[in-house]
Amino acid sequence: MDIVKTTIDIPDGLYRQAKIRAIQTGLTLRELVLDGLKSSLKQSIPLPDAKPTRRKVRNGVPLLAPGNRRIVTNAEINHLRDELGI
Repeated sequence: MDIVKTTIDIPDGLYRQAKIRAIQTGLTLRELVLDGLKSSLKQSIPLPDAKPTRRKVRNGVPLLAPGNRRIVTNAEINHLRDELGI
């Protein structure tokens, strides 16, 4: 298994809560964060397989077709941003 090291900024209060929870559950902070990330990803809505064609963008956010009233997740927006290179 490949490992990627990264740095994230965590607000001080949230860090303290996470550290306490890790100690209470007998986990390391790393294990607690990985468990939380895995749990969050399991709940994500899968992105559609179809690649979007040219999309309009306003303020760095891809726009949906007129009349499309569905809820769009942050994951979908980020996926479209990656495709558009914005």
